[in-house]
Amino acid sequence: MQISISWVMTLLALFGWGTTTGATPNHQVHKPAITRSATSPSPVAESPSPTPVTSSSPSPTSSATVTANEIASEATCPGQSDLAKTVSTLNCLTNNARVFHGLKPLADNQPLLAAASGKTQDMAKCGYGHTACGLPFEREILAHGYTGHCYGENIAMGQATPHDVFVAWMNSPGHRANILNADYRDLGVAETASSQGPLWAMELGGC
Repeated sequence: MQISISWVMTLLALFGWGTTTGATPNHQVHKPAITRSATSPSPVAESPSPTPVTSSSPSPTSSATVTANEIASEATCPGQSDLAKTVSTLNCLTNNARVFHGLKPLADNQPLLAAASGKTQDMAKCGYGHTACGLPFEREILAHGYTGHCYGENIAMGQATPHDVFVAWMNSPGHRANILNADYRDLGVAETASSQGPLWAMELGGC
């Protein structure tokens, strides 16, 4: 599916956008009339603003330390070491953490699931980053027909299991903020193998 240049330019003019880059987890966020942002863990937090903001890619730091209660047990969210169960396990881990913080769980969303798969495939082909293949981070989200008015993205590279990548994201301020954003209501996740290890993407949306 293609997006016309004029439509993309109109979106950029209306909203502005910001990215974070890095090797290993990364996050990005878009809010109506505010910004879009992305994150990959080695962390510097970024807050939405009307102008583009760049932050370094997240790797766990003491500024965001995950607690035991935020990570569901294997009994609660089975398959934490199984790449074949990436979707169900990451959805479960995400919603467990959100409910622990008094937030509503996120619903599985087919357009965001397709967007996450597309992003990991783009990164496998063109290299790790929110703008893989020279495309804006939200390109896959919009191309697959997601209709929410705000959206965000977490990416990561090299973590061996769904458990490992979720812990890395929760230990990074930007990724953690995406996961615990009260505005989001929908979720799609994916993992794709690469020569540098698993590539991960989490697409969130709502508003």
